[in-house]
Amino acid sequence: MTGASEAISTGSRVLDDVAEVIGLSAAVKLSWRFRGQDIYIPKNLDRAPEIVEAIGREAAEQLADLYGGIRIAVPQRAGIRAMVLHLSRQGGKTNRQIANELGIGERRVYRILQQADDRQLPLAL
Repeated sequence: MTGASEAISTGSRVLDDVAEVIGLSAAVKLSWRFRGQDIYIPKNLDRAPEIVEAIGREAAEQLADLYGGIRIAVPQRAGIRAMVLHLSRQGGKTNRQIANELGIGERRVYRILQQADDRQLPLAL
């Protein structure tokens, strides 16, 4: 499985499960593209070019292998949270740059990053 070595949580059980199959980066892209939507994952990817476009052919095939024929509810907040964490961990971007890129407030970026740090603190002790 692609995502097994990536330990970052998206904050959504659904997306975390998807990340185990297609990797965190692809799950983040999927969540950002389809945030707040129920998406049908067809077994035949020719019926879902927007999924292939969003996450790439290989990840889409992995997704279809496991989830083909069912709907996935992509949570809106988890998509935003996942993108903030993803961009932050890539490094080199300020909270303001992340906020501008995602079209959200700088305070929201700060809160998401603060919550992520607060959740990880007890594990570090």
